[in-house]
Amino acid sequence: MKPRPSIFSLAKLCPRAPWLAARYPEQTTYASEGLSVDAAVSAAIRSGAATTREAERLCLDWLEQTFPTRVSTTVQRTLALTDPETGATLVAGTPDLFFQVDASPLIGLTVHVVDWKKNEQRLAGKLPPIDDDWQLKIYLAMAWQECPVAVRGQYHRVCWSDSCVFPESSQVYQQVDLWGTIDTVKAAPEVDPEAPKPTACKGEHCGRCYQRHHCDAYLLPAGESTPAALVPLTIPAMLAPEEATGALAWLAKAEATLKAGKALMEIVEAALRSYVDRCGAITLDGRSWGAKTNPGRRSGPTVKELEDNGLYHLIRDGKPSTTYGWLKK
Repeated sequence: MKPRPSIFSLAKLCPRAPWLAARYPEQTTYASEGLSVDAAVSAAIRSGAATTREAERLCLDWLEQTFPTRVSTTVQRTLALTDPETGATLVAGTPDLFFQVDASPLIGLTVHVVDWKKNEQRLAGKLPPIDDDWQLKIYLAMAWQECPVAVRGQYHRVCWSDSCVFPESSQVYQQVDLWGTIDTVKAAPEVDPEAPKPTACKGEHCGRCYQRHHCDAYLLPAGESTPAALVPLTIPAMLAPEEATGALAWLAKAEATLKAGKALMEIVEAALRSYVDRCGAITLDGRSWGAKTNPGRRSGPTVKELEDNGLYHLIRDGKPSTTYGWLKK
């Protein structure tokens, strides 16, 4: 199989990323909460169902204000990117939303793809640059194959919170770019989770990889950033100028130490999570540290609101999530 669309951007930077994603599929908190908003916005677009939170209303407002004349709107439909020469399926995926806009007879039909993301993902650096977002490039190619008469294409990533939306739009692509995307997917190596571990390319992109705590290339350098211990500091209630300088120097060192300590804790905890997944809980001084399974939350609007609108097919339980930490006796 080819790398799935959501991992394709990382796959171009690190050959091990798609192997890890296939071998250790995980449901992130970003995805689980995002599914709730996605389902609610989809229900509202499909049938005018009422929205229950501000984030959903903001997403809908952006859509209506930006594309008031859109046609053939399709929400959360699984599509396949096919090889034009053989008809074989290269990869499948489910865009949140795609539609067409006929700007004018001179410009022609444009196909648009929209992807909803939590703004926390953008702020945490979990998203690639908009014009290098291969998940959305592939989704656009899929939607374009559904609308072959379109002459242009564009995708949009809308990062939402409960107070605002942050939309980003790609450049406008021409039909020749569609062929380029298909050729890139065709050239991507097949992913076999049972094959030997591919080479890892460590870099800033590791921060966007949700499976990095399974990767020895990411975990092994943990000891390189061990923070230095802080020396005790006694200061008077009223600082003299020379004491203030010394106190500020101590504070700067404390901030750097805490930052390094937090980064090191994340790496060590990731290694422990990987160990627990393989071998089970760890016991230390009579206490156990391991995995806890939490039941999935309902996604979408409230069950009653969905029932009132006849949208029984949207009522579903979220996937259980796993957290790690000290276990209660």
